[in-house]
Amino acid sequence: LKSGVIAIFGVVALLRISTRITLCVGMVLVALLFCTERFGQINRIAARRTQDAVSELSSIASEGLCLLRTLRGLNAEHVHARMFSDQNKKVFELQRQRGKALALFGMANSGLTNLSRAVALVVGGLAALSPGTTLTGEALASYLLYLDMVVDSSLDVGDEWACTMEAIGSGERVLSLIANPPAKPTGDEHLDAVQGDICFTGVTFSYPGRPSRTVLKDVSFHCKAGQTTALVGVSGSGKSSIFNLIQRMYDINSGSITIDGIELRSLNGAWISE
Repeated sequence: LKSGVIAIFGVVALLRISTRITLCVGMVLVALLFCTERFGQINRIAARRTQDAVSELSSIASEGLCLLRTLRGLNAEHVHARMFSDQNKKVFELQRQRGKALALFGMANSGLTNLSRAVALVVGGLAALSPGTTLTGEALASYLLYLDMVVDSSLDVGDEWACTMEAIGSGERVLSLIANPPAKPTGDEHLDAVQGDICFTGVTFSYPGRPSRTVLKDVSFHCKAGQTTALVGVSGSGKSSIFNLIQRMYDINSGSITIDGIELRSLNGAWISE
């Protein structure tokens, strides 16, 4: 805020000293403003993509640590290591692109600020040397001092703008999740007495975070009420996912799940949680 106020009053002072020089310098400052705004947008997009990539990288690392025994048992350490390496390269590439944008912005920033001073000095010097002019050498010196103040304040505002865009890009994902309304139950039915008859018919399911990886594919089985049913399978085959689906922690992609003949999706979500 302070830098913005200083820049505004500085521009007013420049206009009072010489409108002609200010218009010439203004074209350079407009180009500097465009570069700052463009870099802010790039910074925002890069921050959002980097956050998503780092989140995926952390997920891969966490998955490998939690399922270390399974990976060793299946001799899949090299596969998981390659996944981690590929994702790490994506993060590095995003940071490299962001660094290139920062370098180009720094060059443009430095070049345009020096160009604005050169334009003011050349135009103002010619104006001061021309006969019948009201611009004196003292006024030109004051103009250059005010110009330095405006340029420095504008750069501070530009830096704050870039940081703001970066923060917005990093927080967009979180803000979008906060803005989404909570999932509402699709039905209002509830069972007065639960018998415990559970039936899966053609169930296909993948976690929302990894829609391309199918956990359950066309699974069908019937657990009759009063009977003990055991789910047997290797680690990661979907046993825990089946229990999560019965509790409706997630919704299936296709197929149907019924409890005592009632479709799970038609049951009240709060009643299922209780």
